[in-house]
Amino acid sequence: MEINDGDPNDYLSGLDNLIMGYEAIKDDGPAELAIAIAIEKFPGNLQLRLNLATYMTRRENYPRALEIFETALSLEPNNVYANMTIGTIYIMDKNYKDAIPYLEKVISVQPENVTALQYLFSSYYNTEQIEKGSEIKKRWEKVK
Repeated sequence: MEINDGDPNDYLSGLDNLIMGYEAIKDDGPAELAIAIAIEKFPGNLQLRLNLATYMTRRENYPRALEIFETALSLEPNNVYANMTIGTIYIMDKNYKDAIPYLEKVISVQPENVTALQYLFSSYYNTEQIEKGSEIKKRWEKVK
């Protein structure tokens, strides 16, 4: 598989279609390879990394998704989607402590993000940070 020079955004819709096609026939390898090749060709492209991480999340390959989302955050530390998804994956695993910094980052960028406030509230309570949880709950109730 080869990708010609050009704008990486020209490949995004084609890659999305390719991924959906391979998902439909339950063949993960070629889809992941296509995105990986595009990332190698365009290493600074955040959207390609987010696409691959999202694909890994849909495939429930959470360790790989977390790894790729982290590399996306190295390109754009305040990316709400990456931070929110990492926080959500940790919450699904009941790893509330690790979810907290990612959810706090989301709130620092989008102070009225209702879902992030709700998840952060839950994470604080599940890690027995009751005072912080109460503060977030008040903020959450104001914006929900």
